[in-house]
Amino acid sequence: MSDMTDTKPVISSTGLTPFPLCDSFLSEYLANRADPINFPPAELPRVLEQYEQVFSSALDALGLSKKSLKRRSEFDFGDATPANLESGIAVLRAVSALRLQQFSEIALLNPPVADLECKRDGRVVCCEVKSITKQSSPRDGFFFADQLYEKILENIAHARDQLTSTAAKLGGAVTMFVCVSN
Repeated sequence: MSDMTDTKPVISSTGLTPFPLCDSFLSEYLANRADPINFPPAELPRVLEQYEQVFSSALDALGLSKKSLKRRSEFDFGDATPANLESGIAVLRAVSALRLQQFSEIALLNPPVADLECKRDGRVVCCEVKSITKQSSPRDGFFFADQLYEKILENIAHARDQLTSTAAKLGGAVTMFVCVSN
């Protein structure tokens, strides 16, 4: 069985022209591989519009330019695997969700600590984001909710360690585990 990433790309860079943020963040990724799971050809315009909204909302919430976000290795998707792309997008979705929930001063942290720092009601909060991706292996005999539960259990111990360490570095911040299902 061949790897999906070895097949021909599904979109050319000119196909991204109507989506300037996707063009900036995803053009190299899409030029290097076909990813019909994350970018199904029949739904491509709708999917790219959704990605465009995620990028725009997160950049606005973070107060960053697209150039400064792309300089961070976790958001330079050119050589990323599909699972790493989905992890980066999960962080951006979490940023947007935090802003919608009235969190402020949302900032990306540098690995290996938690992913995000933000504030709400005068409290500093650190967040570790884990994604449950389309690339995750299904578990035979489990309903979708049970698969989510198992995936969370696989990630929670490592997330707890990252959050505890980060909270201590931030002077006793509140911790939050954020799980995003793409």
